[in-house]
Amino acid sequence: EILAEREGSSGINAEYGGGVTLQGRLAIDQIEVGDVTFENKMFGEIISSSFDFNFNDLFDGLIGLGRSKTSATGVPIQHILLSEGKLDDAVFSFSINPTKPHAGDLIIGEVDHGRYTGPLSWTRVISDTKWEVNMDSIDIGDTNICTGSCKADFSTGVELIVGPNSQVEAIYKILEATAIPAVAIRFVDCKKMHTYPSLTFTVNGNKVPLTPQDYITKTDFGPGREFCTLNFLGLEEPQEEKWILGAIAHRSLYVVYNFGLNQIGLAKAAN
Repeated sequence: EILAEREGSSGINAEYGGGVTLQGRLAIDQIEVGDVTFENKMFGEIISSSFDFNFNDLFDGLIGLGRSKTSATGVPIQHILLSEGKLDDAVFSFSINPTKPHAGDLIIGEVDHGRYTGPLSWTRVISDTKWEVNMDSIDIGDTNICTGSCKADFSTGVELIVGPNSQVEAIYKILEATAIPAVAIRFVDCKKMHTYPSLTFTVNGNKVPLTPQDYITKTDFGPGREFCTLNFLGLEEPQEEKWILGAIAHRSLYVVYNFGLNQIGLAKAAN
């Protein structure tokens, strides 16, 4: 069943990281999540997109796990699962394989303690619309990039690690990154990868480091044809010093989203 209108809205308009936009409509149908089946549940049906998602090749669709205020249907799927007694706990997490493209798991209803090492550190979410937290600082090696007023939005709808342009440029300078005209990404010397420092996000007093292997992608095109690209993207200066930790960061971190207590838990992924 297609819903022409809901609460005055004739459709869905969504925007993801990198400028990807989706247009669609609301519909009601049977929905399956794992081995759980829901009858007559509302969902968003995509009509057009600015990006070719290749649904048939890679995945079946998109599942929105954002905050309630940003849900096109009014109630995100994780809240529906909880309200109908399908979850043991109001949490979900991602485990993304860093070595196999398009491989990973979405875990809903429990914390998988085998997916991370060290303690799981919790911090309060400060936004009603995003999974956003305050950060104490961002450092690359011994150099401070941001202190005190930094914020981080955790989002798998964005691939890269995104930050204010001036702060990202400071990282590029330390790593001696090479720019190519008309290309947003920067390159570094693959032979020096072992010498590059860790990038450390400090959240609620707990340090969360990313190694060079975490924030650099190495692509091998044959003997003598290795390319190493930095997984950062600088954006025009926002009013706040805000970063987005996208899917790249989720490959290195185990991130737990607690929508019951309004918290995020962070630990190093056990890859």
